[in-house]
Amino acid sequence: MSGHDDVLSAPRATLATENTNLPTRLFGRRRRFIIDPRFQSRLLLAFGAQLGVFVVVLSLAVFLPPMLAMNDGDASRAELSRAARELISLESRFWPGLLAATLFAVVLAVRTSHKIAGPLYRFRRVFEAIERGEHPGPVRLRARDYLKEEARFLDALARSVDADRERLRELQAGIERLASEIADLDPAALKTRLDALARPERAR
Repeated sequence: MSGHDDVLSAPRATLATENTNLPTRLFGRRRRFIIDPRFQSRLLLAFGAQLGVFVVVLSLAVFLPPMLAMNDGDASRAELSRAARELISLESRFWPGLLAATLFAVVLAVRTSHKIAGPLYRFRRVFEAIERGEHPGPVRLRARDYLKEEARFLDALARSVDADRERLRELQAGIERLASEIADLDPAALKTRLDALARPERAR
């Protein structure tokens, strides 16, 4: 099997609505919240750090102007009162909305991480099967999973490994048959056959 052409001609990864190899489901479709704790925890930690920076910057942009206005020593009482009302109004609207948006972003991040962690979990199963000398079968991905192109390459690799193993088995069987035939030959007959093979070489 030649690498690039075989990969391009390989069928797309099978899309499965049910997959017993994948151990988790989310919101009625998964039985656990996290597929690959090590991978997804790192991914979600990086997302949480970025989200935290965004929240800090947004909070400063929203609350800093009225806070500075309230600390302005030259501001009139009316201006201070207006800044205080604005700050209270912002707090009553900002934090509930931010909390709802954060929860939505976290759930969306987990669901998105499933679309990466699920295929990676299946890829690992394929590599383990190849290492054991087994035929792994096609990589089965769900319709919304990522890494479909990589799954096609992995399918092509698995088929190439199977073909190489089959050729090795055939070669081993041929060597065993030849060894058996040689063992069954009478020594005198074997010498005669070897002489017959060597005679044309001497004639040259």
